[in-house]
Amino acid sequence: MSGKKNVKRAENRRKSSTTIDMEAQTDTLFTNIRNTLSELECGFEDIDRLLEPLLSRPLSELASSLGPIDRARLYLLYGFTLNSLISLFLELKGQDSKIKILEEQYKRIQDCSEKITNTVNPPQPSLSINRNAASRFIKHALTNRDNDARENRRGGGLK
Repeated sequence: MSGKKNVKRAENRRKSSTTIDMEAQTDTLFTNIRNTLSELECGFEDIDRLLEPLLSRPLSELASSLGPIDRARLYLLYGFTLNSLISLFLELKGQDSKIKILEEQYKRIQDCSEKITNTVNPPQPSLSINRNAASRFIKHALTNRDNDARENRRGGGLK
């Protein structure tokens, strides 16, 4: 009987150590979740703080005080922010954030950003020679010169 008691005691010790390990893992997991949620909350507070200047006044009032380039950048910023927030919202709901409408709007925002950049800093024209175009010009000029010379010879004989 004492052998059976020893076996039961050993099993109970294993169960209690397993339970302690599981409790420790659970505590660690909950601590990690709390830390992650705390970081997420801080991130939302940062977003609120960054968006507050934009959301404190109506867009028309904010835009009217800016020049044309800055106004375009402001509207572009609003579009990009809304597109990003919608994408994040869809991701948080577990839906596909790569839907066609959002991708099209993101492409449109990139195109507008490029236009603004090209307006502020226009690209420099290429200084290379297009060989095909140059050869066409030369051929055309030589052909016209030969035709003019023939006409002058004919016209000179008639006078």
